[in-house]
Amino acid sequence: MKISTSTTQNLAQEEIKREAKKDINKKDLKETKQAQNAPKSAQKVAAKSVDTSELKNSPLTQEIKNINSNIGRLQVAQKSLDAIESDVRKVVELTEQSKQTADKKEQNEIQDEINALKKNIESTLKKATFESSNVFAKSIMDNDEVLFDAPKLNVSLLNSNAQKFYDVLKEQQVQVKDALETLKDQAEENADKLAKNDKALARNKAGKIQNENKAASRDMQNTDGSFLKKLGSLFRVSHDTDKLSNQRVKELLA
Repeated sequence: MKISTSTTQNLAQEEIKREAKKDINKKDLKETKQAQNAPKSAQKVAAKSVDTSELKNSPLTQEIKNINSNIGRLQVAQKSLDAIESDVRKVVELTEQSKQTADKKEQNEIQDEINALKKNIESTLKKATFESSNVFAKSIMDNDEVLFDAPKLNVSLLNSNAQKFYDVLKEQQVQVKDALETLKDQAEENADKLAKNDKALARNKAGKIQNENKAASRDMQNTDGSFLKKLGSLFRVSHDTDKLSNQRVKELLA
């Protein structure tokens, strides 16, 4: 069978087009899958690569740490105040009882009991520590507002005026309760803000990665455009049907 030059040229061009189309389709399929997976992948990568140091060192995080520390101090103070309340009340009662008796022996016995109670009270207050610091050594503030006037409960006051010491104790029990409620609300509010900041940071990083993927996709499209131009030139310039072997022509016709 005689094969015309025109037929040979057409067959060769069709073969080259089919091969080129296969390559392009493979690339398109791969890029489509990559584009579909890019948003999810970007979000996963961003979630894992969130710079935790930004959160750990943020003013909001430091504020939460300070609040939690103050809550710990208040809880220790509350436990200590509750523990000594009955002993302080007993000291007040015994002090009044001592004033009303003229019996020296009875006064001495009362004083011995008062001294024992004071020793327990002082020991409890001395052991009231949090993070290696005594919780009654420094007041707890909220900006300029005093939430807990800790130093006001001075042991020396117990010796000079037991009733006033007891009044201060009751006052501080109320202060501690109110301060705990205030700080717990602040801690929850700041924790919510921190969680939102964390999510926002992750979204920003995901968006940045997606933008980078889009830029990379545009570069690929530009590359494909150049490839097609080169392929067109190949059809026009490089193809020479005279160089096709008889064997190759038979393969194309098979």
